[in-house]
Amino acid sequence: MSDPNVSSYSRMRLSLRSGKTPMNTAIMVTGQIGSGKSTVAAFVSSNCSLQLVSFGEFIRYIALESGLPATRKSLQELGDKTFRELGAQDFLQKALHLAGVGQSDSVVLDGVRHLEIMREIRSTAQESLAIYLNVCQEKRFWRHRSRLGCRMSFREFQAADNHAVETEVGTLAEHCDLVIDASQPLVDVKRNLLCELDSLSIVCDWELKCLPH
Repeated sequence: MSDPNVSSYSRMRLSLRSGKTPMNTAIMVTGQIGSGKSTVAAFVSSNCSLQLVSFGEFIRYIALESGLPATRKSLQELGDKTFRELGAQDFLQKALHLAGVGQSDSVVLDGVRHLEIMREIRSTAQESLAIYLNVCQEKRFWRHRSRLGCRMSFREFQAADNHAVETEVGTLAEHCDLVIDASQPLVDVKRNLLCELDSLSIVCDWELKCLPH
């Protein structure tokens, strides 16, 4: 019989290693719903040959294994509950292990939503860089609605945007190394970001591919 005092997450068959996985370089990408986090994180991962770690995929995996719905509200609640149960260190380490990150790998982390996670990443990586994508709510709404191909109302979007987890995300900008105006066309966001990365010693040894003008 299952111990009722053990969380459903702890009973899951993740079979993940224990202990810390020290990272070489960690680039964090954060921002609110519809800011373009996943697109930008995948772009940086591809152009800088870094392993991609998605906290969103980590939570979706937990939802799948637990038989929970993958709606935004459900995932928001599950992500917050899992973070509170595990704490920053275990939450980060399990996401890294699930993504197959090895010792001294360099990674891009998509979807940092808690300051404690950001601090844990900085303490675990030899070098770190946090990027915040800044976009106004209205533009994020239309991007999100277009990406989902649904008729989500602005009120529904605001409800999701006002969730406690998303509200905390909005406070992370002041703790980031770069705040990027992501309201521009995506090609401009990518080009400007590569220029910023290329100017930083943290990535000076990486071969960055230039975008066409």
